[in-house]
Amino acid sequence: MAQKSILLTLLKKITAKMTGIPVAIFFALILGSIVGSISWLFLFLVQWSYDVFWQQLPHSLIHFFNSNYGISEGVVNLSYPAAVCTIGGLVIGLLEFKWGKRVVKFEQALGEIKQTGTYRYHKLYQVLILALIPLVFGGVIGPEAGLSCVIAGMAVWIADHFRNLKSKYAKINANICEMSIIAVLGSIFGAPLFGFIAPFDNGKQSDLLKRQKVVIYLTVTFSAFTSFAILTKKIGGLEGLPRFETIDWQSGDLLWSIPAIALGVIFGIFYSLADNLSNIISRKFAEHAIILPIISGLILGILGGLLPLSLFSGEAQMTDLINNYKTLGAIALFLIALAKVILCPLLYNTGWRGGNIFPVIFSGVAIGYAFSLLTGMPTVLAVTVCTASITGYIMRKPLMVILLLLLCFPIDNLVFVAFAAVIASLVPELPHKSVNK
Repeated sequence: MAQKSILLTLLKKITAKMTGIPVAIFFALILGSIVGSISWLFLFLVQWSYDVFWQQLPHSLIHFFNSNYGISEGVVNLSYPAAVCTIGGLVIGLLEFKWGKRVVKFEQALGEIKQTGTYRYHKLYQVLILALIPLVFGGVIGPEAGLSCVIAGMAVWIADHFRNLKSKYAKINANICEMSIIAVLGSIFGAPLFGFIAPFDNGKQSDLLKRQKVVIYLTVTFSAFTSFAILTKKIGGLEGLPRFETIDWQSGDLLWSIPAIALGVIFGIFYSLADNLSNIISRKFAEHAIILPIISGLILGILGGLLPLSLFSGEAQMTDLINNYKTLGAIALFLIALAKVILCPLLYNTGWRGGNIFPVIFSGVAIGYAFSLLTGMPTVLAVTVCTASITGYIMRKPLMVILLLLLCFPIDNLVFVAFAAVIASLVPELPHKSVNK
């Protein structure tokens, strides 16, 4: 308590002579640095757990069982994911049964913030654990959902204590929640403008979209992005989305863009079908909350043993996909993408809470490589169009897709990204069976 009082007193002295925009910018710089650092630490822990549990431990087990019992490497590679993912499902089921559903997608978090003007921060360690466990156990989910919930809760805690210092802080809760989620998205995806636009790309003009707020939101976004990038460069960790080379195409290659967009949309429809079906299942068997994540974990483990790249959210495995897509072949790439788009909503709706952005982008890249191998369409052009179309169809927000993928592809790819994302987002979405999560 003494340390907390000292910290609040120090902040009060620093901001005592600051009013209006200066104090808001100062706070945005501090908040952005904290958010970027926490986001980096979270992803660093995810990467460390991947190295330990999915690289070092399997190799040790292969050597142990082969040397002592004559069990082949193939048997271990098939059985290990099934065992680990099933155990992960049990852990997730027990924790959710005890603590409840604490992790939601960042869009839902933003919706709660806009509706209530605040966000829950009671027992944030539970949110952190529930966000981290599915990623550790190989879940096909992204980190942005869990991180957004953790950071939003932390930001409200800070805002509540600032509010106690001076009355001028009384109305900042909703703003600071949005600022924190913006910073998370901008830092973990390596795309600051994507995070910045997230709260505004909803078809309505937000009352927050004013000149002063734009300055503050840009400040927190780039502060988070900078601290995340510095830590990643100096210490290491996940580096976000991949970067592709410039497209080398001819006018005749553009004819393939339409079927490539259609293919991305088809896989997006598979995602929606899996989402609807798993929603129905989770609602029907809601009383079996512990069993559902175990069953989905077993399914994940079996598919992961057969198709290793179908495990995880995809950001750490993207390099393997880029380097080995020719060896994998078109059929395997299509199967990996199909597994991803089915597993991602299935896992989320059965307790493995997390985001969908990284898995969807990974699926789009795999689809693009497969389409290029089958048709001869220039590789990067196929990857660009397929990734933008599946992401545009699922996210339904073409501007966010454009800003998200802008750092993946060179600027001269922008017209293809925009065209595919807009066309795909205009395709009617399947009726959604909504379930309160």
